[in-house]
Amino acid sequence: MKNLRSANAPMLALSLLSIAACSTQQVGPDNVVIGESQPGPEGGIFHVAYASTAASYQDQETRNAMPSFNPPRYNVAMDGALLALEEGVAGSSVAQLLPIGVSEGGMAVDGYLHSGRHHFAMLVPGSAPIFQGDGEIMAGGWLHMYVFGAAGAQQGRFVSTPDNPSPGNESITVINLIRSGQTIEVVSCTDATTCTPISPALAMGDVFQTDVPAVVSEDGYGSLTATGAGVGYRLVPSASFPNPPVNELWVGVQGVKDRPLGSNDPAPIFISAPVFISDQGVSQAEFE
Repeated sequence: MKNLRSANAPMLALSLLSIAACSTQQVGPDNVVIGESQPGPEGGIFHVAYASTAASYQDQETRNAMPSFNPPRYNVAMDGALLALEEGVAGSSVAQLLPIGVSEGGMAVDGYLHSGRHHFAMLVPGSAPIFQGDGEIMAGGWLHMYVFGAAGAQQGRFVSTPDNPSPGNESITVINLIRSGQTIEVVSCTDATTCTPISPALAMGDVFQTDVPAVVSEDGYGSLTATGAGVGYRLVPSASFPNPPVNELWVGVQGVKDRPLGSNDPAPIFISAPVFISDQGVSQAEFE
């Protein structure tokens, strides 16, 4: 499963921690909060993604090739306590606590946390947070925290998504994280060349969410059929570029997490957060 997707180029660095098996949410002796492995009546999942601070995809590729490039790893605190996973130790009955961590271009998922409004901060322990803000964990859903922007001036957005859309529909979420400033729009298409905007123009940091009638793609993981029908996003057309290509949305970590054993049908939860897009309008890297 690709959670940071590249088109026609290598993927950026990706850090994905799975939900760990653990018993109950607790505040441990080291001031940590451990997510539950199973949903409860008031639980929701927390997901964090940290976009690259590079100004362009080419800058990011240059940085990745540098032997000295070692971006710091940040932890996430909720209400002052570090979010952590509990993992077993081979040959021991004692579990270890692993605070979730994320570096540039990476993402992490914690377990089920108590619903309600919480204060989140992304930081290296002992240092000031690079971003902090309040987000609402909804029961039976996910809270996504996207951190983005230039180094030293990070912003954040909290986006909530349900576990399942309303019957017969698919859930669409698009957030523009493109550092180079390109503006995008979400479109509904009847074929590869006939598309109509369903969102306003989205600048960096703007979010668009909606439910639309479900369209079955060829493999169930994409938002477009083989003929181009469905929902995608593109650069906003201009006089110099009147027909930018449509980029498909994909089912990400949320859509496949709770599939029944042996099922090939992911939940129709489509989330795209493009980080880099070429001048030709093709997505180079995005969070799904």
